Amino acid sequence: MASSIIFNSSIGRIFLRSTEKGLTKLVLNPGPEYYPEGDQYHPILISARQQLLEYLEGKLKKFKIPIDWKNATHFNKLVWKTLLRIPSGTTVSYTDIAEEIGSPKAVRAVGLANRNNPIPIIIPCHRVIGKSGDLHGFVYGLEMKQKLLHIENPVQFPLQKALF
Repeated sequence: MASSIIFNSSIGRIFLRSTEKGLTKLVLNPGPEYYPEGDQYHPILISARQQLLEYLEGKLKKFKIPIDWKNATHFNKLVWKTLLRIPSGTTVSYTDIAEEIGSPKAVRAVGLANRNNPIPIIIPCHRVIGKSGDLHGFVYGLEMKQKLLHIENPVQFPLQKALF
């Protein structure tokens, strides 16, 4: 049975869903179709909430949360498990990920797997950037990607000041 919670954070509201095996979903600023259900005090949800809040305060570098991979395709699971090995505060390119999984021509497929990541932040797709070093694609926008990278490494990823 799935359980879920919604809570406030420094980057907005966060929705988490979990099964008995592990986390299955994370949504930033969820719409009304997302609502708490089941055991909102499930240990996986409580731990994930606490770790996310610590991460957003810059106090946590590596998540220790079980993930339920039941709905993942083989390729997506391969990409997502590779993302989990990217150290906090660093970035790699889509090309790097494609090469690491042994499919150097699958750069676009890696991008699609990142886009379909059901547990962003915890599975750190925000750490993947363009080969040129430019920030590219993040389902929650480049501003959010920049914020997450800034939390992990404020020197390398300073927040841009608004011009007006």
